[in-house]
Parts: sequence; C-alpha cells; structure tokens
Amino acid sequence: MKTLVVCYSNSGTTMIVAEYLAQALTADFDVIEEVKPRPPLLYKGERSKAGGGTFVKAVCAALFGRSSRIAATRKDPSQYDLVLVGTPIWAGSVTPAVRSYLRRHRKQLRRVAFFCTAGMPEKSRAFRQMKRLAGKQPMDTVGVKSDDVRTDACPLIIDGFVKNLKAAGQAEHLASVVAPVTRGETHSE
Repeated sequence: MKTLVVCYSNSGTTMIVAEYLAQALTADFDVIEEVKPRPPLLYKGERSKAGGGTFVKAVCAALFGRSSRIAATRKDPSQYDLVLVGTPIWAGSVTPAVRSYLRRHRKQLRRVAFFCTAGMPEKSRAFRQMKRLAGKQPMDTVGVKSDDVRTDACPLIIDGFVKNLKAAGQAEHLASVVAPVTRGETHSE
C-alpha cells in the first residue's frame, strides 16, 4: 500500500512522530507549511516569548475553527492509497494549517489515518474534527503525549499504531480479493 505521512509541526514535536511513522511504514513524507509561518509557540516545553499575542492568536484560531493559508505541498495525496495526517493539538482542536490541508485535499484522499501530539491527546476533539474535514472514517488514530515524544514510550505507542494500520490494510486487500468470488463471479483456471 503506497503511503504518505504528512504533518504540520510548530515546535518540532509532531515532526518527530511523523518522521518515525514514515520510517516505520517505509512511507513518503511531506510537511504542511503556512505561507506566513508562526513563531514557535513552545520551546523546550515552555510557552515561547514571541510577542504580539502570538500564542493567544494561535489558540483562538484553532478553537474557532479558522484555517490558514498553506503553501503547496510537494507530494500529491491522490497518488497514495493511504495518507496519515498529523497535527499538534491547540486548545483541544486541529491546527489551522491541518484544517486547510484537509479541506484542500478532501476529495483526493482515498484512505486516511490521523495522529496528534498534545499534553492530553485523549481529551481532544481533534480526531472528530479531522474525520469531518476529510469526509472519511480513519483507518486508525493515535495520540501521543508531548512529554512522551522524546522518551522510550513513543516508539511503543507508534509501533502499535503501525501494526494496526498494516493489519487493516491487509484486511482490506483480502476483502477486495474475496468480494468478487462471493458475488458469484468465477475464476478461470
């Protein structure tokens, strides 16, 4: 199954997870970039000192479901069987950049899976938002606590996610092979 991992990452945390996933799945990798990049909102786990209300603006944009202008991506998602989309969680929501990506490519996505990084990803509504924006049920989702990303816990979490995706892909392949037989079609020998 030809796979693409794509993510937006402001502080680098989500990028670490995305790169690990791309390597584990032998997938292509792409980055969602805003036309006007935001200053890092977190640095070494602490709020940045970026001025002008940068942190508040970013949180409000995510909370109120705003999109942002994103640059064209290098990879065409329509060329992939599965696209994994990753986002940090801001105020329990999808980032504006990922919201824009999913809106832009909604019709080009065959199958999707979602991943996120957050302080408490299990409390997030982001996966519901991503499902709605993509217009598809994800094959699987995984949330990684930001504190776990740079520890030994991250590979264990990601490996479980990868195994689920591979099993789901194999099940879909088998269903497509078996389906013609169950519809009364015959195979010539």
